[in-house]
Amino acid sequence: MGEHAPGLTMFVLTAGLLVVVVLLRARIDPGTRERRALRSVGTEIWEWFARFERGGGRVQDLEGLSWGPALRARKVVWLAAAQLIGLLMLTAAIYLAGWPWWIPLIAALLLIVAGGYFGEVRVFLADDTAATWRYEGSRGLLLLGLVVKGVVLCAGLGLVWLAADLLISAPALLALAVAIVAAFVFDRCHIPARAIEGVIRSRQSIGFAENATGETILYLRSFDDDTALVYAPVASTRWYAPVLPQRVRFEELVEAWTFNEAAQVVAIGRPGERRPSLGAGRSYWTDETWQEAVRRTAARCKAVIVVAGTTEGLGWEISTLSEMGVLGKTLLLLPPDTPENTEQRYRRITAASNREHDALVDDRLALSAIPAMGYTAGGELVHYVSFGRDWAAYVSAETHLLRTLSGTQQFEDVGNLTRLEEITEDPVAQAFALSVRMGRPGDGRQLLDDLLADGDALTDADRERVAIARAAALLAEEKDADLARAALPDRTASASPALTAAYETLGSSDQSAEAVFRLVLPVELRETAAPVRHEKASTTVAVRLMQLWFAASEMEDKERHADFLGKAQAASNLAGAHELELARAMSDVMVATALAALVRPAEAEALARDVLSRDLPADGSYARKTFRSSDVRDDADAVLLDVIDRSTRDGRLACIRVLEAQYERRHGENRRSEAAETARDLALWNVEEGTTAEADRWGDLAVKEFAALGNSGDQAQTLTTLARASLGARDHDTALARARAALALIDANMFIELKGDALYAAALAADGIAERAPDAARDDAAILAIRDVLSFDAEVEPGAVNREERLLVRLVARLRARARHKEAVQAQRRLVALRSERLGADDPHTLSERLQLARFLRDAGDTVQAETDVEELSRIAESVDITAVPDLREEILLTQAVFAESAGDIDGTVALLDAREASIASRVSAGAALRQRRHAIAVLADAKRNREALTRQQGVLDELRASTAPDAPELATAVESRNELEWRLSWGEAKVWEDGEDFAAAAARHETWLREQSFGGTRDAVRTAHSSAARGRCVSLAGRSVEAQQILRDGHARAAVDLGRTHEATRWFLTERARAYRRIGDDRAELAVLTELYTDEIAANGEADRDTILTMADLALVHDRLGDTDDARRFADLAVSNAVLVFGGDDPFTQRRRDALASLLPNDDNPISS
Repeated sequence: MGEHAPGLTMFVLTAGLLVVVVLLRARIDPGTRERRALRSVGTEIWEWFARFERGGGRVQDLEGLSWGPALRARKVVWLAAAQLIGLLMLTAAIYLAGWPWWIPLIAALLLIVAGGYFGEVRVFLADDTAATWRYEGSRGLLLLGLVVKGVVLCAGLGLVWLAADLLISAPALLALAVAIVAAFVFDRCHIPARAIEGVIRSRQSIGFAENATGETILYLRSFDDDTALVYAPVASTRWYAPVLPQRVRFEELVEAWTFNEAAQVVAIGRPGERRPSLGAGRSYWTDETWQEAVRRTAARCKAVIVVAGTTEGLGWEISTLSEMGVLGKTLLLLPPDTPENTEQRYRRITAASNREHDALVDDRLALSAIPAMGYTAGGELVHYVSFGRDWAAYVSAETHLLRTLSGTQQFEDVGNLTRLEEITEDPVAQAFALSVRMGRPGDGRQLLDDLLADGDALTDADRERVAIARAAALLAEEKDADLARAALPDRTASASPALTAAYETLGSSDQSAEAVFRLVLPVELRETAAPVRHEKASTTVAVRLMQLWFAASEMEDKERHADFLGKAQAASNLAGAHELELARAMSDVMVATALAALVRPAEAEALARDVLSRDLPADGSYARKTFRSSDVRDDADAVLLDVIDRSTRDGRLACIRVLEAQYERRHGENRRSEAAETARDLALWNVEEGTTAEADRWGDLAVKEFAALGNSGDQAQTLTTLARASLGARDHDTALARARAALALIDANMFIELKGDALYAAALAADGIAERAPDAARDDAAILAIRDVLSFDAEVEPGAVNREERLLVRLVARLRARARHKEAVQAQRRLVALRSERLGADDPHTLSERLQLARFLRDAGDTVQAETDVEELSRIAESVDITAVPDLREEILLTQAVFAESAGDIDGTVALLDAREASIASRVSAGAALRQRRHAIAVLADAKRNREALTRQQGVLDELRASTAPDAPELATAVESRNELEWRLSWGEAKVWEDGEDFAAAAARHETWLREQSFGGTRDAVRTAHSSAARGRCVSLAGRSVEAQQILRDGHARAAVDLGRTHEATRWFLTERARAYRRIGDDRAELAVLTELYTDEIAANGEADRDTILTMADLALVHDRLGDTDDARRFADLAVSNAVLVFGGDDPFTQRRRDALASLLPNDDNPISS
């Protein structure tokens, strides 16, 4: 050993060279230099931002985050180099022992390869965002990379060994040169590993555009910033990480610190670049397509990290993210730069954010304290503040963003920094800030020494408090717990709780200055959170548990449910025996899952509810794998939702209560994204249950939360669910508004997979609006909306056949409403094809749709084809089982009857309708058939075969009187129908005589109907008025003018009482009276009656009405005959102008009025004023 002792110098010298390299890197790093400079003026920076906050600015203090001090602890550098330090010490020990040189090299190689490989396995097991191991298909390359890295590192160790030997046997300069080469090899040994990692990554898919997921981070930057470097003691903890702290590219730092928060960081690649081995995964697009690709990725990803560049592209990126509503998940990084460039980057951010009313930073020193910027859910700009822009500041900002999005962190309240400034007027708080936050413990101790020197200024309690704080500052300065303990006041029996706690803290394992300070800080600065319980199993128990859990999962995958239950119960028993509460709960959830699979729902439900009722530790660590109690409870909820019977209303309400409890739990744990997902599930459940108000409440809550988190896809999906809720409540206007809002998000972000459901909801809403209040515009809007869904499904979702059938039925109805018969035929043909494909060509439902198609063909003018198709359907219906559509044959007969009536074959129509009535009587009942006889009666009546119609109606009435109660509604309806037919028969006969100018006979027929009593019911007032007016007209035409006027006066008086003066039938009496006076040339009497008629018509319909216009024209002519020229012209002008308004200038009605009144209207030959 003695002969090798001098050579040990080279090991120490090499280590010294490496330390110098690390210190130089840290020294020259702009961010580290900036931090050193700002720490000396930390108080001023803090005060500046407190004033900035009072002026309306938003600030997030990075220095106060819980993980900040750990990132900047000095031990971090040594932990980063722990692998190299250990290997150097091992090699040095073996060298001193005189063993052969190859022993440490082989040991080092084995340690590197085994440690790196199993380290990656452990990382995968601990990463909740990873569904599969990233090296699953690249194990060989991973091992090759580890071997290469190990060989290079061993080469460095071998060179140090050689330098030690050379120091003994060769010139010292040669030994020094070899040691320098060894240091260089150590420093660069990770480069081959990085290259191999790059090869592995190049084989993996990049989640960009439509392939991005909620576990993707989008990294945007100017290509000019690709080479920006930052010093990072821990740039990575993966197998390819350097063994010494390095300066790394910005994106590598971003990518390295997304562990367990995101699965992949992706970025647009520079065209023609050499693909970087590490950092963000590259996706390459053309100049025309990259912006759309960025939009799609930003909409789907978990977070967007933007390096604020100095180019115009930054403005487009921020404005685009703002338009998409995803600023809430965006982080803007300001890399270390010159004050001028930093200010330029900042100005571009604020200009693109379009927040002119926000307070902005206008001080260059303050700008150097802003490593990053973010946005609240409302788009308010938040400034992350730190003492300089070093690697830990960027990591803290990134971690804060990702934890905010996952719900475990949030932005500080408005004015928080101002309140802290007020609190820190307290000298203990000031000393805490100097000693812990700013790294100036000497200044903090001096502040407290000066305070203690002024003996009269402090009470005894304050003096003790300051003394404890001084001990904490001394601990921060000297790192000596015994020295700090000695500085405490003497502990007596009556010592205060703070002093007792200080002695205990300095004697415990947590001998941090911060822990001692927190004992005496103002209440507002102390940790107030309740202690969190963690569970940890011994290695032996943890390994056994993992084996049982793995075996249970394997049994579950193989559907060996009994074995699954056995393994899960064994794990539960093992965990219970070792008092591992969380592990037992996890195992019990597995047991409940197995019981559910074995169709033992009651036991599964009871066990799951028992797990949910337990007070569990926050998390548990078993074999380096961490499990959270929140996940265990979520799994228990899943079991309950699976086993509760959803077929009953009580069961469905129980499921809703499970989800409500889950929401409250997730919300209480600040798991915002997961709570929003539960709210969306609750909205969907309430939609299905028909509780629209609850669906709206939960849906609105989910929409707001998804919007705040920047989850546009979830937001759109929830809006579609809300649209469905509105459809269930028949609130079609709200449904359409929500569906359109969802479509706007979907189109803006290209969520093709969500578009079909949103289009479907919009189509149903538009159709509901058209059905509720039909008009041309609403029908056309519904038709367009339905066709949009059909077109989308044809291109993107061709499997949505059921939806297509439902939409085609609605489309056909809307097309028929618009009399677009040919288009209706095309839609119905597609519906027939779908039904035929799904059910078969001879299925009754298919035949029913074919019958509808035949009707539409007739409406479209293709009568021959329609009749041919109906005849074919009639033959088919006779030979197939139509039980599923029992009235199909009757519908065919009805269609044939309609066709026959259109062709003028009244006897054939009646025969077909009689056959249909007989079919209904044999299939249903005689009563049901009797109600269908109205079709034949109506056909006969329309054909003016009123006597036959009346005979049939009387038969219906007689049968009803024999089979129903006297007060039955159908009997009253039959009587009214008989009366209507009787009147139509009387009217028709009178019309024949009137047309033959036998006016006396016509008047007598009307008089007979008016005199005869009905066989039941009361005579209709409208029919009575019509017959009375017609009788008066016929008497007038027979030359009995005085009698006619009396009949018409009496009828008008009765109608005015029964129907009102403005009713059309009442006004008809005045029309007939005026005509009767015109026949005998009594213009004055005619004028009086027309004036009365004109007043009633204005009251009934206004001026713009056909009857009123006719009366105006009559008034103009009678005034002209009486020589009242001004009134004649006035009424003539009114008649023609209103005719133009209502019918148009070219309409025949308008032209006839213009011709009749030509002499009273202004023209070139007759220039009269109007």
